[in-house]
Amino acid sequence: MKTPTLLLSDYKKLGRLGKGGNADVSHAAKGETVVALKILRTHTPAFKKKKHRFIDETRSVLKVQDEIQGILPIIDYALPDAEGNYWYTMPVATPILDKFKTLSVDEKIQSVIDLANTMAALHARGIVHRDIKPSNLYFYNGNYRLGDFGLVDYPEKMDVTHTREDVGPKYSIAPEMKRYAKTADGKKADVYSLAKTLWMLLTSNDTGFEGIYIADDRLIGLSFREEFRTEHLVELESLLSDATKEDPDSRPTMSDFSQRLKKWLEIKNDWEQSRLSQWRFISQKLFGGMPPTSANWNDRQQVVDVLNLIGRMPSLNHMFYPSGGGLDFIGAKLATENDCICLETDPCGFVILKPSRLTAETFGKNIIWNYFRLELSTLKPVFETGQSDKCEELVTEDTPGHYISWKCGNYGYYDDDTPLPKGYRLVDRYFFGSFVFFCKGSIYNYIHGTYDARHNTMSAEEFRQYINDLKHKYDHFCNRLKDQNISDLPHRFASCIGEAERQQKRQADTNYTNAILAAAKLRSAFEDWVEKNLSFFDFSTLCKQQTNSGSKLAYYVRFFINRPMSVTALGHALNNRLLLYLTGRILSEREAQKSNLKKYALYSITDAKAVISDCFRLIQNKYGETSIVENSCTASDFFIIDVCRIAPPSHLFTKNEIEKAMRAADDSVNNVLVIDENGQAKVVPSSEDSSLYPVHHETWVAYNNYVGKYSKLNTLDDDYRGSLEGWLRHLQTGEPIYVDYVTLEQTESDLIAEIRKHYSTGAEERR
Repeated sequence: MKTPTLLLSDYKKLGRLGKGGNADVSHAAKGETVVALKILRTHTPAFKKKKHRFIDETRSVLKVQDEIQGILPIIDYALPDAEGNYWYTMPVATPILDKFKTLSVDEKIQSVIDLANTMAALHARGIVHRDIKPSNLYFYNGNYRLGDFGLVDYPEKMDVTHTREDVGPKYSIAPEMKRYAKTADGKKADVYSLAKTLWMLLTSNDTGFEGIYIADDRLIGLSFREEFRTEHLVELESLLSDATKEDPDSRPTMSDFSQRLKKWLEIKNDWEQSRLSQWRFISQKLFGGMPPTSANWNDRQQVVDVLNLIGRMPSLNHMFYPSGGGLDFIGAKLATENDCICLETDPCGFVILKPSRLTAETFGKNIIWNYFRLELSTLKPVFETGQSDKCEELVTEDTPGHYISWKCGNYGYYDDDTPLPKGYRLVDRYFFGSFVFFCKGSIYNYIHGTYDARHNTMSAEEFRQYINDLKHKYDHFCNRLKDQNISDLPHRFASCIGEAERQQKRQADTNYTNAILAAAKLRSAFEDWVEKNLSFFDFSTLCKQQTNSGSKLAYYVRFFINRPMSVTALGHALNNRLLLYLTGRILSEREAQKSNLKKYALYSITDAKAVISDCFRLIQNKYGETSIVENSCTASDFFIIDVCRIAPPSHLFTKNEIEKAMRAADDSVNNVLVIDENGQAKVVPSSEDSSLYPVHHETWVAYNNYVGKYSKLNTLDDDYRGSLEGWLRHLQTGEPIYVDYVTLEQTESDLIAEIRKHYSTGAEERR
């Protein structure tokens, strides 16, 4: 070890980095080099003891820093210098907490594995750190490193630790280091501190937790934290528990700690291994590792406890509903409602039910067939559903155990506009039926049709037999293909089962299909007859001369059969529009131009709709078999209303006008924002034919809070901008415009300026 000749005064302090119990750390510079400078405070109580620890810290690092890469090295030092100062310098490193902000879980774990390997190398030399905590871990020169060896211990070190003296970091100190540090095994204490540090790093919690790690504890268990709900945690949680045991002899060594973390990463990133690991964990917890063919739980608390085990296993927690469909299950707890429990699903779903029995069904070593079945006792509906076969209702739980209409929870207000209390939630409440829980890689999951709630149409015994039959079919399927080296057999088998089920359904639907085909054949015959006889139809009795009393739009009746066409036929139909003329005949525009005929114009949407209905009834009467087509055709299948602008608008809508219209709209129906012929903004029900307005937007689906008195009107800016763009295109073309996106090609002021030009120029009627 070289004798230093530098002085503390050779360094210029740039700013404090931190303050420990014995020393201060600052940024400092010597010439162009910036370092971290640690200086022992000399005028403090018990200076002699602190001096020895500072010297030990420095010497222990200097002794191993060239041999062990994972240590933050010392550059220069003095013990003391000629001026009596004790100090050393280190490279400026990144605190591990700053580095962790951008890392994945796997990267974080690998960093701790690296640090554990460093600690294991130190332990092999008899060196223990005794101060492992997040603030003493760094990233420097491509490696994670240990720093601050102020509490280090090694065989030849002078013993300055007193009996019953606490030695260790406040939030990660091992229990034996609080009173018996002088005689305690520092290696096992380091393991304890690293386990606590790992938890703090993963959870971004700098105060840790008290005592042993308990995976079932909702406050500290990683599986209860949002960021770990989809992570495989079995081996990690087992390691955290073992490494934080009260008895140091029960903890793993630092080398074992590193190897177990490495093994966890391997299992975590292997689907089959993680799934098997999770089932073994549940099996050990519930059955001591020897699962029976079937097991039942009837006690409500036991049901909750078992369900919570399932919910913590991200490979085993897919839940199928009695009403169809499925979601990932997270956990369960006792509900306030008498004899009920509450299930939580991902994302943010809540289910209230009254459990009757929870059953575990196992099928030997191949766990992909294992499942849990939750059967329900009957509950009475809170609100009358009007459907005896409906097994659930959506309600708002405003206070624990009290239910009101789901609509209140949808908006956050009671019917009298009083805000709901904090903590209210929407809840699915099930009256009867059963749920089943399968692992995500199960054959049952792969068969798409299983989301039809088929399990709910069978008794528990029938459903087990159904799964058992599937298992035998799969075993036979695999044996038949075992020599063909085919990969992905589960998906292939599921596809075969799904196709077989679809064939059965098609066979069962033959009569229905034949009825549809027969109706389609009759309809096609009717359409062919209409086209063939179109030139003979005389609608003159319907074509009364219309007087425009100020409408700025004209409506024309166009004939167009709404059925699939080839590209050629469709192009021909569009280029040779068939319109109703004042003569009462439907002619192509080309034919009408030869005789200078005038189109039949109407000036209100209501009148136009009435005319096409009358035209269709006249055709039906001519056909003579109206009963055949009454239920399969409508006027809109044969007639379209064309809209054309014939005069300039008188008003230009504003954003405030659109806002008022949205706020006044009824969110209990599907709505559409439209701009009418005069340039007024309106919100109309989608049941009204919004396509006949000059501008219409995409439909707002009911109860999604797009509009109404409780809406935040999040789409207002885009709706206003889109309306301006659609309105300009309408004024340029004279035709209705559907707005489904915003182009942002022009500023709003430019759009308004362009629109204003059309208010002065007017528009001519198109003939």
